[in-house]
Amino acid sequence: MNKICLFPFFFILSILNAQNLENYNEVYLKTYKEISQNDFERALYIADSLFKVSETPYFKTRSLMLTATLYQHSGDLNKAIEYGLTAKEVISQTTDYNWITRVNGFLSTQYRLSGLYTKANEFMNIALEGAEKIEPKESANSAVGSLYHEIAFSHMGQKEYKTAVQYFDKAIDYLNNLKDNKDYRIVENRVFLGECYYHLKEYK
Repeated sequence: MNKICLFPFFFILSILNAQNLENYNEVYLKTYKEISQNDFERALYIADSLFKVSETPYFKTRSLMLTATLYQHSGDLNKAIEYGLTAKEVISQTTDYNWITRVNGFLSTQYRLSGLYTKANEFMNIALEGAEKIEPKESANSAVGSLYHEIAFSHMGQKEYKTAVQYFDKAIDYLNNLKDNKDYRIVENRVFLGECYYHLKEYK
């Protein structure tokens, strides 16, 4: 291991020995937002180091999902799925429905982007089941709304625009119950609906 690699590893060890959430978030966000933009390999190394020093399913899952997301952004969907599946194994042993939903929703998206719609639907069903159990209810509504968007995108990918419209309409029922970012999420939903109606040639 060279000196360049040694520094971030021991830095991570020093701030995470007590699994401090604030310190973890600092490294996580810096890696995701800054380092990954300039040095992909170093970002992967730090994400792997975060996983190695993680002691709980929560931290292990977030670290694995950081790596999975980095691979997704690089266009390597196979690697993104590989790390996503490992994260699923870890978080499935808990009742952390927020991250159970996130991980399975992520996997559903990767399979959709890969054109594997049956597999995408399989993971989506798990994500929806978890989302309904998220607390507080505000977070559950946000999650379910996003998942219905993902289902709609899957149908759009298969040119099933009428079915996609139905799921965007379902999403509205949950988005209308939001307090934070409600207007933005509803406007976003209308844009997606507009795209569907465009493909259906319902221009009005």
